[in-house]
Amino acid sequence: MINASFAQDCPACSRKLHVRVAYLGRRVTCQHCQAEFIAAESSSHLMQPAFLRDSLVQRADDLLRRLEIQAEYA
Repeated sequence: MINASFAQDCPACSRKLHVRVAYLGRRVTCQHCQAEFIAAESSSHLMQPAFLRDSLVQRADDLLRRLEIQAEYA
């Protein structure tokens, strides 16, 4: 299965992390400084209108479901 991810800077040490999309909204730990924070997409994305954010999340969920189904049949 493909593990889609996005880049996020650690709020404590500012190192760039690659976070799995499945962890959006969940508490994660920085592998460099051990700081805990909530995985979130960039603030520019959060400033988009709600219908665009919802559409993006829905598309990501649909893609993840398709990938899981494909993995079951592989």
